[in-house]
Amino acid sequence: MIDSKTLVALSFLAASCAGIDRRPRVAISPPGVLCGDATLDAHAFCFPAERLEKLLRADAFQVLQVRPPSSGTNGSKTMFLSFPDDHLVIKAKWKQAHPGAVGFNNDPRKELAAFAVQKLFLAPDEWVVPPTVGRCIPSDFYSAEVTEREAKPTFPDAQCVFGVLSYWIENVHELGALSTSRFARDPAYRRNVATLNLFTYVIDHRDTRESNFIVSKDDRDPHAFSIDNGLAFSGFRNPRALFVKEWADIVVPSLLARQVDRLRKITREDLQRLAVVAQFEVRGGQIDAVPPTAPIDTTTGVRRKGAIIQLGLTQSEIDGIDARIHRLLERIDAHQIALLDDQGRALAKR
Repeated sequence: MIDSKTLVALSFLAASCAGIDRRPRVAISPPGVLCGDATLDAHAFCFPAERLEKLLRADAFQVLQVRPPSSGTNGSKTMFLSFPDDHLVIKAKWKQAHPGAVGFNNDPRKELAAFAVQKLFLAPDEWVVPPTVGRCIPSDFYSAEVTEREAKPTFPDAQCVFGVLSYWIENVHELGALSTSRFARDPAYRRNVATLNLFTYVIDHRDTRESNFIVSKDDRDPHAFSIDNGLAFSGFRNPRALFVKEWADIVVPSLLARQVDRLRKITREDLQRLAVVAQFEVRGGQIDAVPPTAPIDTTTGVRRKGAIIQLGLTQSEIDGIDARIHRLLERIDAHQIALLDDQGRALAKR
C-alpha cells in the first residue's frame, strides 16, 4: 500500500507512456550520495543492497515520473522515485501483474522468490538480483497517472494494482556470454561471474537471453546481475536453451568455496520457507504486507484465503531447488568443478 506521503506526489507523475517522451529526465541521486562516499564520481558503480531493499519495501516514497522502458515488450515501466526522509531519488523498474498475479513471463511470485533464494547463500554485497518487492498502487491513482485508462484491480476486493518494484541499477551494460579467456585471466571477473552462474543454476533460470544479464562497467569490480527472473523454477523454458548452453547450466569451470559451503548448510527448513516469500492482507480495499504464516496450499504459487494473499514457490519447485543443490555438490565432491578462494584463486582439491 502506498501511504499518504506518496500520494502527495500525484501531481508530479507523468501520465503519457506512448510515443516519444520529450520530458526532461529526473535527476537521480549520484553514487556518492547513494553510497555515502564522497569519493565516488557520477560514473562509479554503487550498490548498497540492504539500504535499497529497505527503501523499496518499507519507506514512504513519491513517484516523480513514469516512463516506458527503452527496450522490451513485457509491460514494464521505469519509475523515478523520491524518498524524502532519506533525501534520495532513484530509478526503479515497475512491472504490473496480470489479474490474480499469474501470467506467462510475468509471474511476480517467481521474481520475489528469486530475490529470496539468493539470500540463502549470498551475502548482501554478493547479491545478483537487485532489491525486488511487491507493491500495490491504488487503482484510481494508477488509472489517472500511469495508464490513462481504467486500471482493473489485480485481486477482488482490493482496489489497487499489484506489481513488482525493483531497483534500476546504474552504470552497467549487458554481460554477454561467458568469456572463457577473461575468466582465466581476470580474478574479479572470475569471482563475479561464478557467483552469477551459481545463482542462475540454483533457480533453474529458463530465459537466459543476453538482455537479462548485466554487469557493472567498473572493470575492477565487474559485478554481474540477473535482472529478469520471471521464467525460473518451473514452466516454460526459452527454446534457445535446446541449442545453446547458457547460464541455466553451470558453464563456469570453478565456483567460490565460501558460497559452496553456504549451500551445504542450507536445511530443508530453509527451503520450505520459500513456500511463502510474500504475504499480504486486504484492508480497507488496499493491500498491506504482513509477516508470512504457514502456506495455505503448496500445490499452487498464488493463494488466497479470506483477506490473506500469499505468493511463493510450490512444493515441486522447492523440491527442484533441493535436487539441483544435491546434484551440484556431488559434482563438486567428485572434483568435476573446481573451487576458488575469496581472491578468485584456485584451491587445492579437498
